[in-house]
Amino acid sequence: MAGEALALLLLFVPVPAVHAAGGICAETSGAAADVVAGAVLPDGLCVSVLASTEGQVWRGLRTTADGDVVAVDKSGGKVWRFRDPNRDGTADDSGVIATAPGLNHGVLLAGGFLYASSDTTVYRFRDVPGSLDDQSSTRQTVIHSMPAGGHTTRTLEVDREGRLLVSVVASPQYPAKIPRALRQVGASCSPLTLAPTTGRLRRQR
Repeated sequence: MAGEALALLLLFVPVPAVHAAGGICAETSGAAADVVAGAVLPDGLCVSVLASTEGQVWRGLRTTADGDVVAVDKSGGKVWRFRDPNRDGTADDSGVIATAPGLNHGVLLAGGFLYASSDTTVYRFRDVPGSLDDQSSTRQTVIHSMPAGGHTTRTLEVDREGRLLVSVVASPQYPAKIPRALRQVGASCSPLTLAPTTGRLRRQR
């Protein structure tokens, strides 16, 4: 659409070195090539355009075991699934799989559910692996009434005990009002990170 900025979903994909030049996959050109020009990547990786869209603001990417990419469109309160069955780094199919008011960053796939969040609410939807069908009708509210204001995006994780962890970073006046189970361990804007061996939350330094 006229006047709307081009949004690129860029994907780092493993490829033989012969198919990449300067960190850019052989099939990548134009605006995407300009974005990653000069990028320094490990050997065997290049940057490919998973999808090129207009008007969306992409946040909270997740990948699935079968190579799909799930992403939140902050501008529309939607969660999209991008399918790349041949693993070439470019989506072959895509579709909206969930919607809710104010979705802006947090997204998680766990235990047969898709979790997504606004600044105040965490929702969950049924997750159907590989499906592009909209699951908005299965929406449930998991957490509500988180304080708005401050840093409004939430990071979501599940630990090995199955507990849902929510990163809540707010202005100094808010922490006392946040339930203890929802307080982030660490400093402002730090992501939630789980230790790979224990599955427990790492304390941010």
